[in-house]
Parts: sequence; structure tokens; C-alpha cells
Amino acid sequence: MYQLRQCLSLTALLLCSTGLWAQSFSNLDFEAANPGVGPGPIPGLLSWAAAAPGWNHGGSGGNGDIDFVYQDLPHVGISPWYALLDREAGSSVLQGRYSLSFASGHASSLDPGSAWVPAYLSQTALIPLDARSVQWLGTGPLQLFVNGQALTGVAASPNAWAADLSAYAGQIAELRFQNMALSPQIPVTLDGIAFSTAAVVPEPASVWLLLGGLTGLMGIQRRHRAGL
Repeated sequence: MYQLRQCLSLTALLLCSTGLWAQSFSNLDFEAANPGVGPGPIPGLLSWAAAAPGWNHGGSGGNGDIDFVYQDLPHVGISPWYALLDREAGSSVLQGRYSLSFASGHASSLDPGSAWVPAYLSQTALIPLDARSVQWLGTGPLQLFVNGQALTGVAASPNAWAADLSAYAGQIAELRFQNMALSPQIPVTLDGIAFSTAAVVPEPASVWLLLGGLTGLMGIQRRHRAGL
């Protein structure tokens, strides 16, 4: 029996270390929002758990240490803020019913000399083993970080992006989408995050730039041979 328990413990340790028992990412499309369950301190504000379950965030909710998300109220001041956009309430969303919008700002809502606080959404879980890329819908100065490393987003359309994630496949990793603006009240909007088995295809401009570079290199080689 002791040997069996040892074997089970080692198996559990192995599964955890390889990520097979790790938690999966959740609410990647923000459709799990439930505004009717978690009202904030006043009407028009939501608790974080009701607005964006599964996600962590950086910066204050816009009023000191109060952890809330705007639903129907505008933000006053220059501190970070987060807002749940609802198509049924007339907001412009990227897909489905809900998108999340957020802006970086100063630590003090009224003091432009206070520390700068970046706003971000993050979640740590298991990257699927067969994932080669991650895709998302986003607007504004939005940057994706994986375990603190910035990934280059390739535009598939004006609001659709993808980044190569193959180096992190099968690993437990943090995805962080950060608003990179250096001025307050410059929002980003995020939605539709999904892992894909498809590789990232370079933008057409990048392809032509690469071809142009290869053509120039071949020309230099031909001229060099001719000179010989």
C-alpha cells in the first residue's frame, strides 16, 4: 500500500510538472460576464468577478483600492480604469455581447505627477500542447506578453491579430495584454482570444520586404561574379 501511495504521489507530481493537470485558460471571449450577479458600490459599477471572471488585472479600478469595473458610467480623473462593454446596452464591441476596455493612468486620479500605472489583463494557465499561435481581437496600443516576454502581433485585419506561441506550447504560462499608452484616457479594447494550431502568416508587406531583400542580395551576388 505504501508503494502504491508513493507511485500515485510521483504520478501526480509528474502530471503537475508537465502541465497535464494544470488549469486551462477561461473566459477568453469575456462572454462569461454576469452583470446581474456582482453589482459594485453604486449603480453602474460591477465587481471584478462579475465583469471578468478568470482574469487578473493591474492598476486600480479607478478609485483607490476599490476593485470594480465600469458598466454604464464614464471614468472621471486620470487613474487606470476598466469597463465592460455590452452590445445590448449600445456599446461598440468587437464580437459577441461583451468586450473589455481599459486604460492606463496615474496612481492618483487627480495628480498628474503621481506614478504611472499600466493597466493590463492577465491569466496564468496551460498553453495547449498543439498551440502554434494565439489570436485576438484588439484596438489601441495593446501589447501581448507571455511570461514577461513581448510577442510581436501580426495583423490579419484591422482589429484581428496573431502571434507565434509555439515556444510555449504545453507549458504553464502567463498571458498578459497590456495597454502601452503613456497618457491617461487612451483605451484599448480586447476580445476573442483563442489558441490555434495554425502558424502565424507574415503580413503581405513583410513578405514583399523579405522578397525584395533576397532579390537585392541575388543582384549583388551576380554583380560580384561578373566582376570576377
